[in-house]
Amino acid sequence: MQTISGSKAMLEHFKQVAPFFSYVTEEDLGIFVYDREKLMVYVPSSKINLGLQAGMPVREGAMPDKCMRSGQRLVTLITAEKSRTKVPYISVATPVTEGSHVIGCIITNQTLDTYYKIAQSAQTLQASSEELIAAMQCVEQNAQDLEKSAVTLSELEKSLQHNIKSSSEIVTFVQSLSRQTNLLGINAAIEAARAGEAGRGFSVVANEIRNMARSSSSSVENITDNLNNIQSQIGQLSEFSKHVEGNIAEQSSQILEIQSAVDALNSIITNLLEISGSMYQITDMV
Repeated sequence: MQTISGSKAMLEHFKQVAPFFSYVTEEDLGIFVYDREKLMVYVPSSKINLGLQAGMPVREGAMPDKCMRSGQRLVTLITAEKSRTKVPYISVATPVTEGSHVIGCIITNQTLDTYYKIAQSAQTLQASSEELIAAMQCVEQNAQDLEKSAVTLSELEKSLQHNIKSSSEIVTFVQSLSRQTNLLGINAAIEAARAGEAGRGFSVVANEIRNMARSSSSSVENITDNLNNIQSQIGQLSEFSKHVEGNIAEQSSQILEIQSAVDALNSIITNLLEISGSMYQITDMV
């Protein structure tokens, strides 16, 4: 139990020194000194003046009455809405005892500028941290989606390489077939010439075979050019895929760094909230 042991004489001493408290502390304090019946002295702070006058009786149910009746230290937070001056403050009432009897109380009023600044800073940081975490989770999800796309791209590249190889084998076969067909056409033309008049009809067939062979050869050349172009584009695709994978790795590293920074920020926020929460052991709020 936090009380002040003293006497009526000490209350008188408090009354005498109350006006000088503001000179010996950095805090902007308002001071009240009460005995059991009345307000002995009131020195308002620079921001809070409740307009009380010495000699006013102790009002039943008011803070000094509660403090002296209970014999306990009371810490009340008065919000801006309930404050007469619209300035939030902490009011601390400490009983003064003589032996086992409460003979008065000392009350101090203190504005909550620092308290609210710390609390508001912590809340602002906490909100910013939550937004940062949400944004980071979104970036992380995008990175995962991009990684999946890169894997799909790599698999597509391998599939295209396989198809190009298969197509090249078919083209090689068609080239061989075209050469053989052309050779067959030449041989057929020679035999038709040897047959003279009897081989004239077969000569026409031989020419068609040679034309088909030339046409096949030309088509094979076009297909080969197209395959080479596709092969070149696949190479570009491969380079792009490697570039994407490199970006993903770098992004993952940056996400880890941001996560570390967020953890440090959350630690600061926790400390600020603990500091603001432990500044005053509030027993009541109005």
